[in-house]
Amino acid sequence: MSDVIGIDLIDNVNLRIECDTSQAFELKEFFSCYVPNYKFNPKYKARMWDGKISFFNVHDRTLPIGLLKFIKPFLVKYDYKVHFMFDRTILSNDLEQKDLLPFYDALYDGLKIYPRDYQQEAIFAALKNKRGVLESATGSGKSIIIYSLIRYMMEDVDGKVLLVVPSINLVNQMFSDFSEYGWYDSYDDVTLLYGKSKNYDPNKKVLISTWQSVYKKTPGFFKQFGGVLVDETHGAKSASIQTVLKKCTNAEYKLGLTGTLPTEKVDRYNIFGYLGPVIYKLKSKELIDRGYLTDIKIVNMHVRYPQEDIQLNKSQNYAEEIDLIINKPERQRVLKYIMDSKYVSSDQNTLILAQRINHIDNIVEYLQKEYPEKEILRIDGKTDPDERERVRKYVESNDGIILVATYGTLSTGVNIPKIHHVIFASFYKSKIKVLQSIGRGLRKHKSKDIIIIWDLIDDMRWEKKKRKNSKEKIGLNYAYQHFLERLEFYKDQGFKYINKKITLSDL
Repeated sequence: MSDVIGIDLIDNVNLRIECDTSQAFELKEFFSCYVPNYKFNPKYKARMWDGKISFFNVHDRTLPIGLLKFIKPFLVKYDYKVHFMFDRTILSNDLEQKDLLPFYDALYDGLKIYPRDYQQEAIFAALKNKRGVLESATGSGKSIIIYSLIRYMMEDVDGKVLLVVPSINLVNQMFSDFSEYGWYDSYDDVTLLYGKSKNYDPNKKVLISTWQSVYKKTPGFFKQFGGVLVDETHGAKSASIQTVLKKCTNAEYKLGLTGTLPTEKVDRYNIFGYLGPVIYKLKSKELIDRGYLTDIKIVNMHVRYPQEDIQLNKSQNYAEEIDLIINKPERQRVLKYIMDSKYVSSDQNTLILAQRINHIDNIVEYLQKEYPEKEILRIDGKTDPDERERVRKYVESNDGIILVATYGTLSTGVNIPKIHHVIFASFYKSKIKVLQSIGRGLRKHKSKDIIIIWDLIDDMRWEKKKRKNSKEKIGLNYAYQHFLERLEFYKDQGFKYINKKITLSDL
């Protein structure tokens, strides 16, 4: 058995590891992760599967190129040496940060906008490493980072540049942002591909597209791209986006941007494998402290339910608890309690987020009755992309708007700085959804110096019967369990929060 493994470069997607059979199985185990909820999988229950997937392929000895930097712990663990069979310098650029200053000066000449210091750090990290993830807080101005990277890569790569975004409204918003950054003739170089769009021009240098619009295209389609950017990279854990990245075998640049990465190891490896590791990280708290983002206060609204609801809910499943909350008329009054409080003025804009369409329906109907003088707008999955963009711009230029939307349509990427209050009307435990939703209000605006997040917590906890050796004295309903997980996110980000208790029967 040799104590040396060889690493060769197949293409811009995979490495080939030269090793013997025993080393191959060691690599397979080292790069294996448990899949979330694997214990509920029928194959696991039937003992046909151990619940793990491996990112190293034993049969063809391949490993995604983005996991190259994770090989070092493997070498240390097994005391192996490594022999690289290709020139590793092609995986990065010989750059210093000062080398990019002439590029910025030329690109933003005569404009009021210019990349901030931390944005320059992120751009440099991306161009230096060619592959990797920029984990930059929501509101940090990722679009100007993306714009700068695209303009650089247009001149540097052999081929075109692909920007993948998660939704149709972000295709239009990104293109609109480029014009604001001074790319007035962007129509000459940029084409868009999404949904029923008929304006796609294959001859243009830059393509902005949703992943849904391109992932089924043939491998030949993707050979034209020398650079790929994935906005809201946390979505790259999905098989469809990975399919896009796997097909881009000629792309020497593969970069992702996100405000928050998943916590599960398997999800992170799925992202890192095809994009690369985290090469830059910046939290919201750092930007708040430096004055780039609006200060934040979170109000945890503990909404205590009547005893009869608590008793009923003890035996209910997750979906049934959601139905109880959505269809509880008194629960809607919590929104009025917030809107009528001294903290919400009539000229401020409020974003209310919920999970389900029928919950959106209930909220809009209730608010229209209570506030007939106010403009109450809505965005959900059925809202046309052009209408979403119109609503976004309308909120930006008007006062006293209440915008009700689903988390799915507005938690990620959409830029509406003129939001003063965000109300979480549905409970969520996803770190990504929660932090991205908070980000809707963190962007600076002249009309605000603080954003208030109202987190509605449906408290249906109950006291458990005393059992011998039992440490659990309180039973937790699903909504409260999810709140405890959100609370850990708030603490991790350094967000200030207070707790306020109200009782439904008092409203």
